[in-house]
Amino acid sequence: MEIRLRPAVRLHWRRWDDEFVVYDEASGLTHRLDALIGSVLLRIEEGLVDECRLTDAVASDLGCPRDAIGRALPEALGQLAGADLIDTRASCG
Repeated sequence: MEIRLRPAVRLHWRRWDDEFVVYDEASGLTHRLDALIGSVLLRIEEGLVDECRLTDAVASDLGCPRDAIGRALPEALGQLAGADLIDTRASCG
């Protein structure tokens, strides 16, 4: 799966404990994210676009088992895509 920020997205971050608030300059929208979704979006913004590496990084960030993050990742990606922050698509091969 290819994962990337949408081309026009420009994010400004604030973080408090286990919560993120992200302002998207392009849309003018502010998003309140939990620790999982915030970590996923932050890693995507840093350029992690491979699902396996993204899972490993987020598991490390949150101190959670990799398999738990792997199960939660599709829903997190769906929420971020639904908020028009990322694009996902199946990769060939």
